[in-house]
Amino acid sequence: MTKQTLPKSLPVLGEKVEIKYKEKVYVSGDRTDGSYAPSSLTIEIDTTNDEDKQEATLLHEILHAILDISGHADVIDDLKKEEGIVRVLERVIHKLYKRR
Repeated sequence: MTKQTLPKSLPVLGEKVEIKYKEKVYVSGDRTDGSYAPSSLTIEIDTTNDEDKQEATLLHEILHAILDISGHADVIDDLKKEEGIVRVLERVIHKLYKRR
């Protein structure tokens, strides 16, 4: 696969989601690979990770954005369950993407 530049924004269900790349990303004081902020429709990705991890993290955060924007995050109403669902989907989709 050729090296690709990761996007700075993406349309998600009709909404523009901004993507910011930072050396370190924190959520509630804890360092993480990425985050999605529903209030600002913004994803942050930690650039200290390798490109493959950044791609997987971006996919993971896009899945959170899809659940949020579609209203399904409220239906799940449990952060641990949402995280579990998103992790499974991210791993499967990322592996399929890498095989192409």
